[in-house]
Amino acid sequence: PDTKRLGELSGKVVPKFISDSINEIVRSQSTLEKFQAPIVGSFKFSKVILNPATHARNVVSNIILNSWEGLNPATPAGIKAYTLAAKELATGGEWYREAKNAGLGLDNFAAQEIKGFLDGPEVAKLGTKVKSALNKVADLYQKEEEFAKLAQYIYQRTSVGLPAEEAWKVAERATFNYAQVTPF
Repeated sequence: PDTKRLGELSGKVVPKFISDSINEIVRSQSTLEKFQAPIVGSFKFSKVILNPATHARNVVSNIILNSWEGLNPATPAGIKAYTLAAKELATGGEWYREAKNAGLGLDNFAAQEIKGFLDGPEVAKLGTKVKSALNKVADLYQKEEEFAKLAQYIYQRTSVGLPAEEAWKVAERATFNYAQVTPF
């Protein structure tokens, strides 16, 4: 459609599957969806972000998924990749910057759903200190995702010898891309 909400894409022709996705994103919510959104968002946040067991399962499952693409955490190359990924994530080093340029952080779970909940009016009522604390927990979940992708990226670049673009494709394939998962 020709609407300001679509910016430069407004009024342009795109393939149907892309059009369907974009139109779903920009459509107005029904009354039921407006009522339901804060309830579902609160539930998801408490069951995912505030649950320590979820964080543990997330890290373990990311390690398992990475191993299916060759990154074994019990090998010297695997230990090196995970150790370097932790350092790079903490310092924003050269490998981190290279992976960011390739796409690291553009499709994480926190950015897709949880951060949206934190911007809602129901969280604003809790005050800035509570919102800040909730943001830190959500950021931790985001960093877990980035850590797994960065470790795989570093492994593919240093041990397998792939160029940056190919290494990123493997890192994306290895763990979930939450931008491709439906909100439900």
